[in-house]
Amino acid sequence: GPLSSARYLMGATGNASYGYWGGGYDGSEISSVDRFDYSSDTSTASPKGPLTAAKRYHGATGDTSYGYWCGGLVSISYYSYVDRVDYSNDTATASPKGPLSGTRGGTDQSGLGGRINALPGQS
Repeated sequence: GPLSSARYLMGATGNASYGYWGGGYDGSEISSVDRFDYSSDTSTASPKGPLTAAKRYHGATGDTSYGYWCGGLVSISYYSYVDRVDYSNDTATASPKGPLSGTRGGTDQSGLGGRINALPGQS
């Protein structure tokens, strides 16, 4: 199924049940987060609570409980924001965390979690 709106330059993360796509760009920066239910993979993604700021070109990662969107580009400025989405309350606005040690955005952004590629002993 599709996301709730067309956009690109977003970050994505998830857990065993859901995928989350946040932020992005459709001519201007976006703050919305969409949740995709893996058990119903033909349905349209559900809009969930927004990030704390509209941004694009950010990295995302997560674990079984939380998703994190880090850095990002707004207009022509890079930011050090870290937003955390609590999967158990994903309709609320993301919580501001961090910040990163410096501004990040664009092609230097990526996210990596401990369980990526099924690394043993990581959470």
